[in-house]
Amino acid sequence: MISQVERDLSIQNRLPGSDHTTPSPPTSPHLCRSRSKSSASVQQQSRTVAHRLSWILLSVLLRRQGILLFAPVIYVSCMLFHLHAASFDASPIIHRRPAPGSVYRSPQVYARLRGEIEADNTTADAISTIWKRSYKGVEWKPCVNKSTGVLPESNGFIFIEANGGLNQQRTSICNAVAVAGYLNATLVIPNFHYHSIWKDPSKFGDIYDEEYFVDTLANDVRVVDTVPEYLMERFDYNLTNVYNFRVKAWAPTSYYRDSVLPKLLEEKVIRISPFANRLSFDAPRAVQRFRCLANNVALRFSKPILTQGETLVNKMKELSANNAGKYVSVHLRFEEDMVAFSCCVFDGGDQEKQDMIAARERGWKGKFTKPGRVIRPGANRLNGKCPLTPLEVGLMLRGMGFNKSTYIYLAAGPIYSANRTMAPLLEMFPNLQTKEMLASEEELAPFKNFSSRMAAIDYTVCLHSEVFVTTQGGNFPHFLMGHRRYLFGGHSKTIRPDKRKLAVLFDNPKLGWKSFKRQMLSMRSHSDSKGFELKRSSDSIYIFPCPDCMLIPQLINIPSTSFVEKGGMECDCTNKMETFFSSQSNLKGIVLKAGHVAEAALFLASDGSAYVSGHNLANRHPWCLYRGTYVTDVPLKGSAEKHYKRWRSENHLAPDAIGHLIQGVTVHEGDWDSHGTIKIWNYTRDGKEEVLKERIEIDDENMAVTINGLDGHVMELLKVYVTTFHFIPESEDGCVCKITMIWEKRTEDSPEPIDFMKFVEKMIADMDDHILQNQE
Repeated sequence: MISQVERDLSIQNRLPGSDHTTPSPPTSPHLCRSRSKSSASVQQQSRTVAHRLSWILLSVLLRRQGILLFAPVIYVSCMLFHLHAASFDASPIIHRRPAPGSVYRSPQVYARLRGEIEADNTTADAISTIWKRSYKGVEWKPCVNKSTGVLPESNGFIFIEANGGLNQQRTSICNAVAVAGYLNATLVIPNFHYHSIWKDPSKFGDIYDEEYFVDTLANDVRVVDTVPEYLMERFDYNLTNVYNFRVKAWAPTSYYRDSVLPKLLEEKVIRISPFANRLSFDAPRAVQRFRCLANNVALRFSKPILTQGETLVNKMKELSANNAGKYVSVHLRFEEDMVAFSCCVFDGGDQEKQDMIAARERGWKGKFTKPGRVIRPGANRLNGKCPLTPLEVGLMLRGMGFNKSTYIYLAAGPIYSANRTMAPLLEMFPNLQTKEMLASEEELAPFKNFSSRMAAIDYTVCLHSEVFVTTQGGNFPHFLMGHRRYLFGGHSKTIRPDKRKLAVLFDNPKLGWKSFKRQMLSMRSHSDSKGFELKRSSDSIYIFPCPDCMLIPQLINIPSTSFVEKGGMECDCTNKMETFFSSQSNLKGIVLKAGHVAEAALFLASDGSAYVSGHNLANRHPWCLYRGTYVTDVPLKGSAEKHYKRWRSENHLAPDAIGHLIQGVTVHEGDWDSHGTIKIWNYTRDGKEEVLKERIEIDDENMAVTINGLDGHVMELLKVYVTTFHFIPESEDGCVCKITMIWEKRTEDSPEPIDFMKFVEKMIADMDDHILQNQE
């Protein structure tokens, strides 16, 4: 056997770095076998479960079926390994374009068109040729039907509080005159409610000529300064102790007759606060006469305001002498509070964002931060709810043909970030003027800290301009449009831009000047054609004075010279119009009155017309081209109560129920379940997305809902659109929906709304399917 010393020496000779180079003697076979067994034992112990699984997997892969089975896994693994090893710096970058309207791109459009705008001088006479349309070659004239007799004994005193800004207060005053005249009451000079936004403590006499107001109404409505002392003594000389009516919005005259008048006769003095929009526009002719008289004749600005306003009008006419004294007035709503309330985003960056958040919190604490409130600036812009910026107004007017020589009067409050936002407008129209530029500080001092007085000055200058441009809507432009119609033969001479169309145009940085100009000239022409509009049943008489406050002399053989420039002629419009219609009618001995049409419509909507279906009741007269009424019954399997509830106060559920027809319903003014609420509907008809703005009327007693169209796609074709859904129980579960659609075409070429009637029928029927599913 080999000794231990010899074995150690042999191992030492095999180590790297040993000085011995003599090869070692061969190892005995017994030793090799022993060493081999020892090594195998170590390897066997070192194997783990992972090694065994790997060998099993490898053995499977070696089989043909295994290779085919795991080929996709191998391929994906190789690709992942390759992507991990490769550099991502070389991979393509995908740029996502923001949603339409979500980015304010008008500055980019201006930068692109600026050179072409400066070079274009082809339409320098736009202000002289803008208004081409007339109403069938005739002209409307103011008609004031004033009383001359002695007033009967008063039924009591009415005291109202007018809230809001200048023109919202004006609405309250005119409606108060109408209610007082209707109830044969004495009107106390309205009190102006101080508002935290307008912050104007002005009284009635500070803004209007109080003496002139009282004298003008003397033979129609009694007006006094205060409630008599003998009555005030009963209430401890405190008007807040007087019984106050909380009248719902757009209340009909029947409410005042049935609810207010008995209390007035009992108490002899009542209070109505607040009073804005508390009287329906669809009122009897006698009530409309009081409104015409108050708004167009009795309400005249106080002497200081009127003098200052007329001074600025004369200055504007002098400056624009090269255009025959014609100038353009623009009502620009880009004050900080308007920008904040619109929830639109412009190009002010982080500073603008912080300013708007702070402004919303100051003016409307918590309103915009309620849980679930989602602000979508892009959707607001595409829906035409964003105020036009000064830059956009400038682009629009240049596209409509007004050039640098045009004089523009800007009616506006403090413009947000004026130094930055006004620069492009002043560049396009260097002759732009404001009241602060036309009048000295001393001249404006009596009005400067009173927003309503300053607005009254703007109103006066805008009233006498050749062109008035409204950019955002509201009471100010609405009253101006009506007042201008009253003065200018029924034509409002107002540019009303389509802000939805403008939003799409301004969202295209590649927009060409010729294309943009063509669109603007078309919009200008559309405003011209819309200048003459007649009042529909649900329209404001303050916007549409024809035909209640005006008439066409040629139709009833009244010499045009009989009319005076201001205030109109004292004439019995109603009797003369009815005489004319009687002569044109094929039914002699009876005069067509509004009541005849109303009673026919009520019959068609009642159970008595059950045999009548799809009937078209038409009536025509010189100013209304074509009217009609569709009536049809839709049998429903759901209960009348559930259907009525769904269309009365659960409109917000319509997109979930019939989303293929209705995509959205939002409240524009009011509450979901309130009478007089104004809502906006987004729907799809014949594959096209459309919008309808409507005011809802609720009749709980008869389970009837009436929709009065105010604006939108259907109103581009119709002057009148009134649809009533009357749900009539037929059995315990089923019912019939009687649909009555009253319509009037806007022009002779406009199609009758039979397709819209079919759409409404389908909407009601499809809702029935959803209600049945929920019942199950």
